[in-house]
Amino acid sequence: MKKKKAGLTDKQNLFSTLVGSAGYTLTDAYREAYDCEKMKPATIRREASKLLAHPLITTRVKELSAKREAVTQAQALAKGVSDREAVLTRLRHMMDHADPNDSNKIRATVELGRSCGVFTDTIEVKAERGSQDIAAALREKLEALAISASDVDTPLH
Repeated sequence: MKKKKAGLTDKQNLFSTLVGSAGYTLTDAYREAYDCEKMKPATIRREASKLLAHPLITTRVKELSAKREAVTQAQALAKGVSDREAVLTRLRHMMDHADPNDSNKIRATVELGRSCGVFTDTIEVKAERGSQDIAAALREKLEALAISASDVDTPLH
Protein backbone atom coordinates (compact mmCIF):
# COMPACT_ATOMS: atom_id res chain seq x y z
CA MET A 1 0.00 0.00 0.00
CA LYS A 2 1.14 3.51 -0.81
CA LYS A 3 1.13 6.15 1.85
CA LYS A 4 -0.98 9.17 1.09
CA LYS A 5 1.34 12.08 0.46
CA ALA A 6 1.06 15.16 2.62
CA GLY A 7 0.03 18.43 1.03
CA LEU A 8 -2.42 19.36 -1.66
CA THR A 9 -3.10 17.56 -4.90
CA ASP A 10 -2.75 19.46 -8.16
CA LYS A 11 -6.51 19.93 -8.38
CA GLN A 12 -6.75 21.10 -4.75
CA ASN A 13 -3.89 23.50 -5.35
CA LEU A 14 -5.58 24.87 -8.48
CA PHE A 15 -8.86 25.28 -6.58
CA SER A 16 -7.05 27.12 -3.75
CA THR A 17 -5.22 29.37 -6.19
CA LEU A 18 -8.36 30.26 -8.11
CA VAL A 19 -10.27 31.13 -4.95
CA GLY A 20 -7.42 32.84 -3.10
CA SER A 21 -5.47 34.62 -5.83
CA ALA A 22 -7.88 35.05 -8.70
CA GLY A 23 -10.98 35.75 -6.60
CA TYR A 24 -13.13 33.07 -8.21
CA THR A 25 -16.31 31.99 -6.48
CA LEU A 26 -16.15 28.56 -4.88
CA THR A 27 -18.34 26.99 -7.55
CA ASP A 28 -16.45 28.58 -10.45
CA ALA A 29 -13.12 27.47 -9.00
CA TYR A 30 -14.46 23.95 -8.45
CA ARG A 31 -15.71 23.79 -12.07
CA GLU A 32 -12.27 24.88 -13.33
CA ALA A 33 -10.33 22.44 -11.18
CA TYR A 34 -12.56 19.35 -11.40
CA ASP A 35 -14.64 17.58 -14.04
CA CYS A 36 -18.20 18.66 -13.29
CA GLU A 37 -19.88 17.85 -16.58
CA LYS A 38 -22.41 15.43 -15.08
CA MET A 39 -22.83 17.19 -11.72
CA LYS A 40 -25.84 19.21 -10.62
CA PRO A 41 -25.24 22.79 -9.44
CA ALA A 42 -26.24 21.86 -5.88
CA THR A 43 -23.69 19.06 -5.86
CA ILE A 44 -20.97 21.40 -7.13
CA ARG A 45 -21.78 23.90 -4.36
CA ARG A 46 -21.73 21.16 -1.72
CA GLU A 47 -18.43 19.68 -2.94
CA ALA A 48 -16.81 23.12 -3.22
CA SER A 49 -17.82 23.89 0.36
CA LYS A 50 -16.45 20.56 1.56
CA LEU A 51 -13.22 21.25 -0.26
CA LEU A 52 -12.86 24.68 1.31
CA ALA A 53 -13.38 23.10 4.75
CA HIS A 54 -10.18 21.07 4.27
CA PRO A 55 -7.61 22.60 6.69
CA LEU A 56 -4.75 22.76 4.20
CA ILE A 57 -6.95 24.33 1.54
CA THR A 58 -8.39 26.85 4.01
CA THR A 59 -4.87 27.86 5.06
CA ARG A 60 -3.69 28.16 1.47
CA VAL A 61 -6.73 30.24 0.44
CA LYS A 62 -6.19 32.61 3.40
CA GLU A 63 -2.51 33.03 2.52
CA LEU A 64 -3.26 33.75 -1.12
CA SER A 65 -6.13 36.11 -0.25
CA ALA A 66 -3.87 38.07 2.10
CA LYS A 67 -1.25 38.40 -0.65
CA ARG A 68 -3.91 39.52 -3.15
CA GLU A 69 -5.21 42.11 -0.66
CA ALA A 70 -1.68 43.42 -0.04
CA VAL A 71 -1.10 43.81 -3.78
CA THR A 72 -4.45 45.59 -4.18
CA GLN A 73 -3.61 48.01 -1.37
CA ALA A 74 -0.16 48.68 -2.82
CA GLN A 75 -1.69 49.40 -6.22
CA ALA A 76 -4.25 51.76 -4.68
CA LEU A 77 -1.51 53.57 -2.81
CA ALA A 78 0.61 53.86 -5.95
CA LYS A 79 -2.40 55.20 -7.87
CA GLY A 80 -3.01 57.77 -5.13
CA VAL A 81 0.59 58.95 -5.33
CA SER A 82 0.34 59.03 -9.12
CA ASP A 83 -2.89 61.06 -8.98
CA ARG A 84 -1.33 63.43 -6.47
CA GLU A 85 1.66 64.04 -8.74
CA ALA A 86 -0.59 64.48 -11.79
CA VAL A 87 -2.72 67.08 -9.98
CA LEU A 88 0.30 69.01 -8.77
CA THR A 89 1.92 68.93 -12.21
CA ARG A 90 -1.29 70.13 -13.86
CA LEU A 91 -1.77 72.92 -11.32
CA ARG A 92 1.83 74.05 -11.75
CA HIS A 93 1.36 74.14 -15.51
CA MET A 94 -1.89 76.09 -15.23
CA MET A 95 -0.27 78.47 -12.77
CA ASP A 96 2.43 79.32 -15.33
CA HIS A 97 0.29 79.20 -18.48
CA ALA A 98 -3.19 80.18 -17.30
CA ASP A 99 -5.73 81.27 -19.87
CA PRO A 100 -8.85 83.18 -18.75
CA ASN A 101 -10.98 80.44 -20.34
CA ASP A 102 -9.34 77.68 -18.27
CA SER A 103 -11.34 78.30 -15.07
CA ASN A 104 -13.35 75.07 -15.44
CA LYS A 105 -10.18 73.04 -15.99
CA ILE A 106 -8.56 74.63 -12.95
CA ARG A 107 -11.66 74.01 -10.83
CA ALA A 108 -11.82 70.37 -11.95
CA THR A 109 -8.13 69.89 -11.15
CA VAL A 110 -8.57 71.43 -7.70
CA GLU A 111 -11.56 69.18 -6.97
CA LEU A 112 -9.58 66.13 -8.07
CA GLY A 113 -6.78 67.27 -5.79
CA ARG A 114 -9.17 67.55 -2.87
CA SER A 115 -10.52 64.07 -3.52
CA CYS A 116 -6.95 62.69 -3.58
CA GLY A 117 -6.06 64.50 -0.37
CA VAL A 118 -3.45 66.67 -2.06
CA PHE A 119 -4.26 69.73 0.01
CA THR A 120 -4.36 68.08 3.44
CA ASP A 121 -1.11 67.60 5.28
CA THR A 122 -2.53 66.99 8.74
CA ILE A 123 -3.25 63.64 10.23
CA GLU A 124 -6.24 63.44 12.52
CA VAL A 125 -5.99 60.99 15.38
CA LYS A 126 -9.21 60.15 17.14
CA ALA A 127 -9.03 58.54 20.54
CA GLU A 128 -11.90 57.15 22.53
CA ARG A 129 -12.28 58.89 25.89
CA GLY A 130 -14.54 57.93 28.72
CA SER A 131 -17.04 60.27 30.34
CA GLN A 132 -14.86 60.54 33.46
CA ASP A 133 -11.89 61.74 31.39
CA ILE A 134 -14.04 64.32 29.64
CA ALA A 135 -15.52 65.55 32.94
CA ALA A 136 -12.04 65.91 34.47
CA ALA A 137 -10.80 67.87 31.44
CA LEU A 138 -13.84 70.18 31.64
CA ARG A 139 -13.26 70.78 35.37
CA GLU A 140 -9.63 71.71 34.68
CA LYS A 141 -10.64 74.14 31.93
CA LEU A 142 -13.33 75.75 34.12
CA GLU A 143 -10.87 76.14 37.02
CA ALA A 144 -8.32 77.72 34.66
CA LEU A 145 -10.98 80.11 33.36
CA ALA A 146 -12.10 80.98 36.88
CA ILE A 147 -8.52 81.74 37.91
CA SER A 148 -7.86 83.88 34.84
CA ALA A 149 -11.18 85.72 35.32
CA SER A 150 -10.33 86.52 38.96
CA ASP A 151 -6.92 87.89 37.87
CA VAL A 152 -8.52 90.47 35.58
CA ASP A 153 -9.08 93.86 37.29
CA THR A 154 -11.59 95.17 34.80
CA PRO A 155 -14.83 93.36 34.00
CA LEU A 156 -15.33 92.06 30.49
CA HIS A 157 -18.26 93.55 28.57
